Amino acid sequence: MLKKASADLSKYFIIFFIFFSFNRVESQSLNYNLDWGSENFITDAKIIFSNLTLQSGQQLLSSRGFEGNILLSGGTSISLTENFPIMPLFSSFYHVSDNLWLGGMLSGYVAGENVIMLSGYMIELLPGDISTKKVPWCLELSRRSLQGAEDFSLKTIGAALTNRINFKRILLNYGLSTAFYDVILYNKFNDAEESWPNRLKGQVNAITGTAEFSYGKFISGLKLNLSNKGASIMFSISALLK
Repeated sequence: MLKKASADLSKYFIIFFIFFSFNRVESQSLNYNLDWGSENFITDAKIIFSNLTLQSGQQLLSSRGFEGNILLSGGTSISLTENFPIMPLFSSFYHVSDNLWLGGMLSGYVAGENVIMLSGYMIELLPGDISTKKVPWCLELSRRSLQGAEDFSLKTIGAALTNRINFKRILLNYGLSTAFYDVILYNKFNDAEESWPNRLKGQVNAITGTAEFSYGKFISGLKLNLSNKGASIMFSISALLK
């Protein structure tokens, strides 16, 4: 049994390694240097940070949430706003109890001359009676941090409440999400004159929808986040480990 579990785990890691490596190559597109000389600096900066918050937002998590002790996921998040990078995502979740999953997320890629690292942790709550396999709601809480850009660092706190509909192998989620971002800016517009604020805060509210398809222990997913600040789409493949 131990050999079989080891072989299965090795197979999953190979799949995710190939998927993650491909994403890293494809994501080298955006230089995060801000235009400090722009008259619309604050407005333009908020657009960037809102879209980064939206793109790195709620992850596809535990599918039906009824089976498995560990969930491994690899994903690709694509901003539908022009000139934003393809963001690779890798996450792992542990089934703490019938109604609770805890997990962490990691991403790494190159943007311009900067090496960007995105990390965070999430909690997924499934209120209801798991024994009946009827859990109509899902609450997700997340905390994320993006480091490595030359001009800023970004931290977010997010929450999403979604309604769940099960169709045998297909799970549909739809609902609302909100995220608060806190950005520390490292550069100044002009040392000799009044500088721009060195800290920006904001909130991004979005409509979210997901579709997940189960194939035995494997799950493929599609997610859309839509707000007045922009939109993002995410693809993922996950594996449940017993």
